[in-house]
Amino acid sequence: MAAKFPRRIWTNWQTLEFASHSFITAPKCETTRATLLSGKYHHQVKIARLQNCRTIAEHLRQLKYRTLMTGKWHMDQTPLERGFQRYFGHLSGATNFFTGDDTFLLGDQPFSVPANGFYTTDANVDYALEFLNASPLDQPLFCMSPSTLRIIRCKRRKAK
Repeated sequence: MAAKFPRRIWTNWQTLEFASHSFITAPKCETTRATLLSGKYHHQVKIARLQNCRTIAEHLRQLKYRTLMTGKWHMDQTPLERGFQRYFGHLSGATNFFTGDDTFLLGDQPFSVPANGFYTTDANVDYALEFLNASPLDQPLFCMSPSTLRIIRCKRRKAK
């Protein structure tokens, strides 16, 4: 028999002290991420510093959720210091998809990117699946997996 726990955590934001009207997008990823993590306007939490707030992971841990994260962080502190129990990813704002950088962590330990056969997005998904599969079935969970998206600027063609 499947475990019974809430499938959708967003149905009651007031329980988590989040306000859906506080979300706005911004041209920089860290400002949008600060809003998503805190439920507050990014300027209220000093953007990457996440000051004067608790993250959604910190709220959910208090409610006995298992909190997992893979991917790009690009905030002050580390995900483990802001409520996540498991983490794989990089702390930098951007990284080479194939060679990574020196900010990769597995948990709180540095992760050495393999010289061959590594691709950041694949590794994020692989670790997310590993974390999910290792989680107790009777415990609700929250898994966040922001990725580093490749942005390509296209040059507009001149009309003939």
